[in-house]
Amino acid sequence: MSNPPSPPRQIGDDDDGLGALADSFDLDTQALDALAEFDTQDRDEFPDDSREPTLGTTLGTASGTAGGIGNPLDDEAGDDDGSPDLDVLTKAWVNERFAPELLPFQHAAVENLTELLSYQASDLAEGAADLAQIIKAMDVERVKFVLRSYLRTRLHKIEHVALFLMAPDRVEAARAILSPYEAQYAEKYAALLRTHLHDTVGKHLPELFQAVDEESEHVDMVPKPVMDQAVFVRILRDIGDVQLPDDTEPVAMMEGEMYLVRYMGIRRMLLRGEAELI
Repeated sequence: MSNPPSPPRQIGDDDDGLGALADSFDLDTQALDALAEFDTQDRDEFPDDSREPTLGTTLGTASGTAGGIGNPLDDEAGDDDGSPDLDVLTKAWVNERFAPELLPFQHAAVENLTELLSYQASDLAEGAADLAQIIKAMDVERVKFVLRSYLRTRLHKIEHVALFLMAPDRVEAARAILSPYEAQYAEKYAALLRTHLHDTVGKHLPELFQAVDEESEHVDMVPKPVMDQAVFVRILRDIGDVQLPDDTEPVAMMEGEMYLVRYMGIRRMLLRGEAELI
């Protein structure tokens, strides 16, 4: 006969679980004792609205009300339809990962969240180490992950198509969708790439074949975004009949529907916020 399953472990069952949690957040002994006391004390001492930490105390909602984290950016948070900055950045992050081209940089969301993270860092450093602070620290790390991944995704794309972006006839359009730091990085990366290719290969060839960024009808040496690649898309509002490339009849696109289409067919809808990539 098999042994009966052991009962589920809770956070206060033993010191190992608390120690692992404390180590993960670099808490001291005082924080560990506070967490253990919270887990074992009589819950009747707490009013109903403060027994458990709620989403209102986390960075995601940034309510700024009493008992919350005090978001200093409430007046500016969100886009035109009231979405919080974190929601805006998360959607931009997912779209950026699946779109074959660089999308416009989300200046407001990145700046607001960067300022909020700085505010939270000082708040966490000065506050008492308790369960609420642990939850705030977890939310800070969650936002940092999304922000870092968003910026890394964009840098990867910039490096892949740097010569394309920095071509004389496209550089102004590229700067319009890049942050100032991204534009500076793209310009320097493209210059270094040209120098490297010339020094390692180009200078050893006849002068007629030394170009490393030639674009012509017969020769195309510059990597470009694959604009006709297939993407999954979700429609965010009723659009109506849409004529997609290579389709003989228009497709009625309604809110909530999902499609597998060529990127060029839904590019304008994506930039207008009528659709999102999934």
